[in-house]
Amino acid sequence: MIVNEGIFYTDANGVELLRRRWTEGVDRLNIPANYYPVTSMISIRDEQTAMTVLNDRAQGGSSIKEGRLELALNRKTAGNDMGGMTLGLDIPGETEVEFFLHFETAKANQSLVSMRDLFAKLLRKSSSIASPL
Repeated sequence: MIVNEGIFYTDANGVELLRRRWTEGVDRLNIPANYYPVTSMISIRDEQTAMTVLNDRAQGGSSIKEGRLELALNRKTAGNDMGGMTLGLDIPGETEVEFFLHFETAKANQSLVSMRDLFAKLLRKSSSIASPL
């Protein structure tokens, strides 16, 4: 298991990676307060291993539990969630997403920026295979 001690990294704007830290809240906003924008990747690391999830669309993400990453695909509320939506929200239909999961050892020493470049190549290759001629 990766021991990330509540620290994770997100690519919030498609340009730079930001170091995030899980912080315990004192009220019911504990989980929403620890979700951050994930434009193309989210990662956890320790001294031996790194796990990176590369996503094909912007989502929200966090590392709520030690050694785990979580991404939100859709937001659903029955009513006012006190987080900006005063009415209920339900996005109908299915959501198709594509993730790439990458594990590496500390010896690989691959930077998160080079991971983003790798993902861009994989996504272009995937799109060209699926596109009609």
